[in-house]
Amino acid sequence: MFETYSQLPFAHTSFVDISEVHTVAQIAMSRQRVANGITATPDLETVFIAESTAGAIGAYSRTPDNKLQFKEYIRMEGLLDNLHFNDDGYHDEHDWGNSCVTAGAHLNIIHLTKQARGTGYAPSSIVTARPAKIRSEDRQSDRGLHRAKDHKETWHVQTELQDDGKWFSGATGAFIDARRGVMIGVGLYDSNGAFICRRN
Repeated sequence: MFETYSQLPFAHTSFVDISEVHTVAQIAMSRQRVANGITATPDLETVFIAESTAGAIGAYSRTPDNKLQFKEYIRMEGLLDNLHFNDDGYHDEHDWGNSCVTAGAHLNIIHLTKQARGTGYAPSSIVTARPAKIRSEDRQSDRGLHRAKDHKETWHVQTELQDDGKWFSGATGAFIDARRGVMIGVGLYDSNGAFICRRN
């Protein structure tokens, strides 16, 4: 709790190699604010790590020796949770097709604490980010309520789902299958466990 509310950079991310006889672990990135979700592009060239209390996803280049080099932050509102890279035509870092990084975001930590105690609901928010230069015309404006206050123009941040918590509470991440038109998400404390949304 102290780490969360103080927003101090006490966390780190480790790389663990289990390919040899002896397991080797090394710190890949340190001084993170509650590192709480990780994903990567299919070619493993770019790694994304959610820093919950920083309100951002860190984008990193992966070196051949599995160290991470910081590139930039993708700013979002709320305490970020699990990440997933939704591969929809990804080719390389210059051509994502329609791929995106999906994040769960907790918009109100007090409501989330009440939900954990069984005394209330917590808002649910599922947000995607993709390089702005490859966004399609129908993705230029965010029709949802979520809007990062200071996100860079190099990233397009869009709300995919937002709820006050009465339909689904405390969403913690989602997987999008663009080919089937399905989004599956899970909740941190929601008694329903998971939700499925289908494209109309």
